[in-house]
Amino acid sequence: LLRWAQAESFTFFGLFSLQFATVKNHALEHTFGNFHNIIAWTIIILAGLHAAAALMHHYILKDDTLERILPRKTGR
Repeated sequence: LLRWAQAESFTFFGLFSLQFATVKNHALEHTFGNFHNIIAWTIIILAGLHAAAALMHHYILKDDTLERILPRKTGR
């Protein structure tokens, strides 16, 4: 959507390119850019909280939550 608002072509992993027949829209470009930043920071914060919760379970609550999700070593 951001490429569409910038009136730029969209390249799919270098395989093919799509050209949009639109005029550059600064308002939409700004809106989609802000939306992209909000979603990105939300994912980063949630991932950090998720990791912190796993460490809290392991070091503070001393339960086996973290150990259950880690791969087990085999004796081979």
